[in-house]
Amino acid sequence: MASGIIKQIFLFPEKGQPGIESSCAICIKNIGIQGDRFAKGGPKQVTAVDSKAWNWVHTHPNTGLCFKKFKANIVIDGLDFSSLQAGDILSCHGVSFEVSPEEKECFPDCILASKEIFCSLKSGVIYLKILDSGEIQTNSSIVVL
Repeated sequence: MASGIIKQIFLFPEKGQPGIESSCAICIKNIGIQGDRFAKGGPKQVTAVDSKAWNWVHTHPNTGLCFKKFKANIVIDGLDFSSLQAGDILSCHGVSFEVSPEEKECFPDCILASKEIFCSLKSGVIYLKILDSGEIQTNSSIVVL
């Protein structure tokens, strides 16, 4: 069974403001993370990023167009995102997530996309739908069921 560790959790309560790092988050079924302005239901209720992609973005801060705009709710270490498919179920402390078919899109005018240069975000981001409500915490295991 594949698994990873939730390393960071972020909430984005207000547009234009930086994310607020938290040690825990309340996940609401079919909505999103409580207190997050993106909690509006749909297929992109939670944005998860692989820790390697997250670190890559932060060591190349002025490279991609979306680097300043990209918002991730959870940073996961040790889970191979490339092995995940739409419909896969992840679980953490009784909270169940479904991997969305939605994929991270690139901005056509991004220098990386326009020159077909590797961007770690393209393969290092998944969107999740919350199937079962509950609380997640940092340093908790998240497993693929």
